[in-house]
Amino acid sequence: SRSASVTDFSFYGRTCSVKVESTSGKTKGVTLRAALDAALTRLDADPEAQMTIDDRSDMLANWRELALASDEPDKAKRLAIRQRDLLNTSWEAAAKPQEALTYMWPRAEVHVFLGEGDKLVADYEHMVSALPKSYEPPYRLAWLLLKLGRFAEANPHARDAVAKLYGPRKARALSLLAEAEAGAGDPAASRDAREQIVALW
Repeated sequence: SRSASVTDFSFYGRTCSVKVESTSGKTKGVTLRAALDAALTRLDADPEAQMTIDDRSDMLANWRELALASDEPDKAKRLAIRQRDLLNTSWEAAAKPQEALTYMWPRAEVHVFLGEGDKLVADYEHMVSALPKSYEPPYRLAWLLLKLGRFAEANPHARDAVAKLYGPRKARALSLLAEAEAGAGDPAASRDAREQIVALW
């Protein structure tokens, strides 16, 4: 395949490689990951690959996890830097906030992986203002602030996301709120958020 299907397969293949090591010995896991790495290398180098920017970002993220599973942290970091740079370029080129929204989650995840999450806070605060009806900017900003250990700052954004959501995603936003409350030293409020998750389900 010359598409994102290779990335999807590599995700499940990596999971299988870890499992097979625990049941059939390390060699099979290593062999499988090497084959997956070769497939991603071919996809990455293919000029005719049918890959959007977010497809390519997802490929780099999964490839990074594959490198980590293979105990190759330096390679994982190189892949993360490539993903970061790809997403930053795409973010800057976005004509509208709605277009930039496409890159909010992977951009946050890879910056946190690289220890650079603080660089995104101002951008994400701007997105909250630019898209006041969307749950996603406050949700992503709350997650980012939690990863930075800024629990009190994450709280209002988590609450904002909860107010704009329903269904399974609301439960996930409530989980962020519970984490923010616990991190800020309010176990009762954290418990209340978790009770809301139970009630929602």
